[in-house]
Amino acid sequence: MLQSAELFNGPGNDAGRETVDQIEAPALGRTRSFYLANREFAAHDPQILSSALSALGDTARWAESHRAQVARSLAEVTGLDLATQTIAANRSGFAIGKLTDEIVATQQAVADRFHELGLIPRPVVVRDAVWLPPQS
Repeated sequence: MLQSAELFNGPGNDAGRETVDQIEAPALGRTRSFYLANREFAAHDPQILSSALSALGDTARWAESHRAQVARSLAEVTGLDLATQTIAANRSGFAIGKLTDEIVATQQAVADRFHELGLIPRPVVVRDAVWLPPQS
């Protein structure tokens, strides 16, 4: 959903009024985070990369079941209050998963749009950047 909102540069300051468009997050689709590796490193040391991803997966599973500890740790290192970090930890997903065809297609659509808008200089083929672990 697209909506407009007015922003003000301080209380009672109509001269600083500005209208901006806002898009609700669900309209953008699910946001994701990705781990990146140097292509040469991934090709040369796939077992190290696989081990690192496995350890990150273990850590993510721990975080999923220890949200209160995650919140306490983040409050300590960020300086944000525990209540805020608890809300954030409870809303967060920590799982690490494989890149599915759906995820690749979604990222391809984003890359295509960024190219259309001139935000990236040339087209990107997302699938070419996807690393697949060695088959055992």
